Amino acid sequence: MAEKKVSKGRKYKCPVCKQSEVSSLLVQHEVYPKRWMHPECRDEAIEKKRIDTIEQEEKDSMYVKFSEIYGIDNYEDISSRIYTMFSNLRAGNPVFKGRSFDKRYREGFSYPVIEKAIEYCEKEIKYSIETKNFTSTTSAMFYGMKIIVDKIPFVQKQYDKEQRIKEFNEANRELEKEKEIDIEKMNAFEKDALNKFKEANRKRKRNENDISSFLSEEETI
Repeated sequence: MAEKKVSKGRKYKCPVCKQSEVSSLLVQHEVYPKRWMHPECRDEAIEKKRIDTIEQEEKDSMYVKFSEIYGIDNYEDISSRIYTMFSNLRAGNPVFKGRSFDKRYREGFSYPVIEKAIEYCEKEIKYSIETKNFTSTTSAMFYGMKIIVDKIPFVQKQYDKEQRIKEFNEANRELEKEKEIDIEKMNAFEKDALNKFKEANRKRKRNENDISSFLSEEETI
């Protein structure tokens, strides 16, 4: 069962809005077992959980891609210093001292954009690994982050452009669907009108035949 009502009489504190409420107005959902909340708060909590799950999957994918470049099987082995850099990049905070992002990027970069930046910089990062004498994997990653931070505004612009093109194409497809529906409706309307005209014409001919037959009978009498 997806949800159930609380027994009447008791009061519970909604974990979302923090307001206590009469139990009969609260519900429980299987996504949050043993937590009673308002129906609208429950919907809000479920939506947040859905978004958080998607972002976590995007975050994991990004870390896996970054780790692969350095030959690391488990991204959890990455230095906490590098994790902090990625967190700052996600939040739009300065990753390196004295290097802040343009105000357009103060809200940060999404994990898909960061992963695209990693892919865009992959060759340059691998080249640095091969040609520079890094003292550790962390120092190599630190240098790689410099490359990523430098290129990510360009990657963001390309990503935004791709999204606009995608939205434009989707809008065009929707418009084409609407046109097809309109054409189908018009064809159906024209077909219906033609059928009505044919039916009216058949009735007119039947009436004319009936009148002719009646007149012929009159003449015979």
